[in-house]
Amino acid sequence: MGIALPAGGSGSSNEAVEHSASPSPTVASGIQDAYDACGAESAGALIADEASTLIVDTQGDDDTDGVDYETVGCLLAELDTPERVTQTMNSTRALDGRVTDSWDSFTASWSYHPDTGLDLVVSTP
Repeated sequence: MGIALPAGGSGSSNEAVEHSASPSPTVASGIQDAYDACGAESAGALIADEASTLIVDTQGDDDTDGVDYETVGCLLAELDTPERVTQTMNSTRALDGRVTDSWDSFTASWSYHPDTGLDLVVSTP
């Protein structure tokens, strides 16, 4: 069985995002804004690479430290994660290995195991 993220206001944005060698202030601040809005720091998530990477390690059956799934749902909603991505996350099993998907200017990579939980990295180019 896969993970179960809380249902929430994830949607998609139709705005074009210009890609460059370094993250645009808008994209990087999007990750920082989501992090701040969801209280992710106190939950145990990390920001790296000048706010262009979000690292989330959730709780699992054997790993009681980590971000709770409510905070993960909040982060994904704040990043306007499309339903297709959250549903893929919800159906990820340990046997699936690492899964990657992209939307707008974000790329998410994650794996899941019931013992260790969801390991998620969201980044911008």
